[in-house]
Amino acid sequence: MTGGELPDEPGYYWAKLIKPSGMPKQDDWRSIDWEIVHVVMNDARGQSPSERFAVFIPGVAPMQQIDDLEWGPRIAEHPPS
Repeated sequence: MTGGELPDEPGYYWAKLIKPSGMPKQDDWRSIDWEIVHVVMNDARGQSPSERFAVFIPGVAPMQQIDDLEWGPRIAEHPPS
C-alpha cells in the first residue's frame, strides 16, 4: 500500500501514524504497519481537512491530527469488531 490523499469525509481508513501529536517523546509511537483508523468530524466550519477532521487510532489515547498520518484507501463499511 502506498500513501494517498488526506480523507475528505468521516469514516474508516487504512493509515500509518508517522508523527504523533501529544504522545510522550521518549516513546516511539509511529506505526510500523498499516492499520484501520477512524476519522471523525472535529470542526465542521474548518477550511481544510486538517481543521475539519480528527483521527482515533487503536491503542493511542489522544486523538491525532489528520496531517500526522500517511493515508491509504477508505474502507467502504464499518470494520467487523
